Amino acid sequence: HSPLNSLPGSGWQLDDPSTVEIKPADGSPAFEANRYVIRNGSQAQLLIYWYQGRGRAVASEYWDKVYTVLDSIRLRRSDGAMVRALVPVGRSEAEAMETAARFAGQVAPHLPPYVPE
Repeated sequence: HSPLNSLPGSGWQLDDPSTVEIKPADGSPAFEANRYVIRNGSQAQLLIYWYQGRGRAVASEYWDKVYTVLDSIRLRRSDGAMVRALVPVGRSEAEAMETAARFAGQVAPHLPPYVPE
């Protein structure tokens, strides 16, 4: 389920929504991911997440659902995952963003064995 539903229920406030381009370290095509700064009391973290499965990575949960329905008909598969990276906001949000995007880019090429293409 979407962090947009679960995080506020756990006391987190989602701020500064946007998308960010993730560039996989292996040179495969870049993709968009969602970006939020989440806060709970004095804690702040930068959240990046996307939906991955059946050979694609998308930021939109609505497009992910559309692709799931189409792929379940066409491929008889509906497997997939929501992938997220959380980085504490230390000195600056920009530094946290750079760290999270770099981490996501390093991790993305290693996901296919766990989230089949």
